[in-house]
Amino acid sequence: MRLASKFRHFSIPGILDTLGTLSTLDTLSTLSTLNFRHLIVTIIHIY
Repeated sequence: MRLASKFRHFSIPGILDTLGTLSTLDTLSTLSTLNFRHLIVTIIHIY
């Protein structure tokens, strides 16, 4: 019973932390992709 309560206590914050990290990474990758596209478009417009 002690192990179960410990697991339940640690798993929920751990899952939330993992989700938060994943969403942050996803947001960063989306932003970098958008910036990359913006750079390409800008370079094309310059030429």
